Amino acid sequence: MSFDYQSTEAWKVQDSMLPVGDHVVTIVDPRSGDSSGGFPQVELRVENELGSLRDWLVITPNTIGKVVMVFDAAGVARPQDGEYDPETGKLTDACVDRLHNRKVGVIVREEPDNRDPTKMRRRIMGYTDASQITSDIPADTGGLPTASAASSSRPADEDERVPF
Repeated sequence: MSFDYQSTEAWKVQDSMLPVGDHVVTIVDPRSGDSSGGFPQVELRVENELGSLRDWLVITPNTIGKVVMVFDAAGVARPQDGEYDPETGKLTDACVDRLHNRKVGVIVREEPDNRDPTKMRRRIMGYTDASQITSDIPADTGGLPTASAASSSRPADEDERVPF
C-alpha cells in the first residue's frame, strides 16, 4: 500500500444537493441492500441539472407503501412473487434494476435531523409520476411569511408565549 499525499489530486465536488421543492428527476444506480439496523432496503440516488439526493427505503411491513409509491411513480411493475424474499421483503437486484434511469417526480422538504434535531436536512418526502410536476419549483409557502419574518414583525408578549 502507498499513501502519497503530496502528488495525489484532491477530489472535486461533483454536484450539489437537490434543493427543497418539487422536481422531475432520474433515478440512477438503485441498489438493494441492508440497513444499519439489519432490515432490507433500497438505496436510490435521484438527480437532475439542479443537483442530486439519496434516499434509503427501509423495507418493513409498515413501510412497503413507500416502496410501492416509487415503483408506481417510475411506471414499472411492482415487485412480483419471486422478486422478493417472502420472509424479509428484500427485493432482488433484477427487481430494483427496473428503477434505473426512470424519471419520477419528487417532493423535497427539510426536516430536523434524526441525530441532531437542532439541524435541518433535506429529505425526499414522496414520489409521484413525473407528469404531476409541472417544473422544478421551490417549495411553496402559499404566501405565508417565513418563521423569521413572522417573528421579526414584533416581539412576543410574555402572555403570548406557548407554555412548553
